[in-house]
Amino acid sequence: DDDDDDEELELLKISPAFVWAVRDFTLELKINGQDVTADDYLNHGLQLKKGVSKKVMEYNQPRECIRNYFRSRKCFVFVQPTASSNLNQVEKLAESQLDPQFVDVCRAFCQYIYLESQPKQIKGGHRINGRKLAILAQSYVETIASGMVPCIEDTVTSMAKIENTAAVEGGLAHYQQQMELRVKMPTETEELAKMNTLCWKEAIELFMKNSFNDQDQAYYNQLLVKVQRHYLELCDKNEAVSMEMCTKLLETLSTEIGKKLREGFYTKPGGYEVYKQDRQEVIRQFHSTPGKGNKAEEALSRFMQQKTPEADSVLQADKLLTDTDKKLAAERQRAAEAEQEAKAQEEAMKSLEKLREDEKIIHEENVKYLKLKMEEEREDLQREQKLALDSKLKEQEELLEKGFANKAQMMEEQIELLKKQQDSASNWEKIAKVTQDLLETAIGAYTTNRTMKLLARK
Repeated sequence: DDDDDDEELELLKISPAFVWAVRDFTLELKINGQDVTADDYLNHGLQLKKGVSKKVMEYNQPRECIRNYFRSRKCFVFVQPTASSNLNQVEKLAESQLDPQFVDVCRAFCQYIYLESQPKQIKGGHRINGRKLAILAQSYVETIASGMVPCIEDTVTSMAKIENTAAVEGGLAHYQQQMELRVKMPTETEELAKMNTLCWKEAIELFMKNSFNDQDQAYYNQLLVKVQRHYLELCDKNEAVSMEMCTKLLETLSTEIGKKLREGFYTKPGGYEVYKQDRQEVIRQFHSTPGKGNKAEEALSRFMQQKTPEADSVLQADKLLTDTDKKLAAERQRAAEAEQEAKAQEEAMKSLEKLREDEKIIHEENVKYLKLKMEEEREDLQREQKLALDSKLKEQEELLEKGFANKAQMMEEQIELLKKQQDSASNWEKIAKVTQDLLETAIGAYTTNRTMKLLARK
C-alpha cells in the first residue's frame, strides 16, 4: 500500500535511536560459538525467518517493525550489578562494591545516550526540546485517554501553532521594548528608521531561533506585519510629539512678542519693522534649538499662519508706512508663509520617501533571512532523508545477503522515492514575494493616506 509505504518512510526519517538495554544478562555473547558484540547480538535477534506460515509471520512481524522504523539500533547488556545477597540495598552501595563489568557498561550506556544518540526530532529535522516534548506528551495522553488514536502530524501542527504564536509574541515584544529603550522622542526620521532596522533584525533573529515548523513562513509574515504596524504607529507618535514640542517651543519663544503687543509697544510709528525683527529672532532661536524632531517645519508654518492676523494688525497700525509700503509688506509676508509651507511639505514628503526606502531595505533583509532559513531547513530535510536512504540501502543489502530477494525488491520503490526527495528545492522566492506584497500593502496604505492629507493642505 502506497500510503503505508509513505507513512513508514516518514516515521523512519524521524524515528529516535532504538536502544535495547538487557538487564541481569547471564548468557554468553556468542553466536554459533563465536564471540560477538552486544550490537551483533541484537541484530542476530532481529533476523527474519523464511516462510509464509502464520507462525513465521508472527515471528517476523515485530522484528520487521523494528528494522523498518528504527534506522539506528544499539544494544547494551548489563550483568547483575552485585551479588544476589546485596540486591535489596543496591542503591546504597558504593561504586567499588558493584560488579566492574556492570559499571563499565553503565558508563558506555550513559556516554552513548548523552553524547552520541541523536535528540528527538520531527518531520523536517526539527529538534524537540523539553517544552516541546511536554506539549507532544500531553497531546498524546489526552488523545489516548479520549479513546482515539494519536496522529503525529496533527499533534505536531498543534505544537507548531503554540510555539510559533509564542515566537511571534516574543519577537514583537522584543521589538517594542527595544524601540522604547533606544528611541527618545521626538527624533529625526533617519534616526527612527535606523533604530527600526536594528530592532527589527533582532526581533526576526529571536523569532527564527524560537519558531518551529513554520509552513510557508506564515508566522514570520505575521510578525513582519505586526512589527511594521507598530513602527508606523511610532512614526505617528513621533510626529505628534515633535509637533507638540515645537508648538510649545514657539509659544515660549514668542512670549515677549505677546507682552509687547499687550503693552502697545508695536503701535508707534515704525512698530511693524520692530515686530518683524522680533519675529525673525523667534524663528532664528527656533531653528537653533536641537532635538525638535521631524515636524519642525510644519510647526513653524502653522505658527506663521496663526500669527498672520497679528502681523496684519501691527502692519496696518504703523503710521510710518504708506499704503504702497503696507501692500508690499503684506505680499512679502504671504510669500514667506508660502515658502515655509513648501518647506513643511518637503519635510513631510522626505518622511514618506524614507518609509519607501526602509521598505526596500527590509525587503532585502527579508529575502536574506528567508533564503538562509529555508536553505537551513532544506539541508536538515536532506540530511534526514539521507539517513533514511542509507538505512534502507543497508536493510536492502542485508535482506539480499540473507536470501530475502522479494522483500529487498519491494523496498526499491521506497529507495527511489527517497532519492527523488533529496533533489527537491525550497521555494523561498515565492514566499519572499508574499512577504514583499504584505510590506507594500501596509506601507502603501499608510503613505497614500499621508499623501492625501498633504494634497488637501495645498
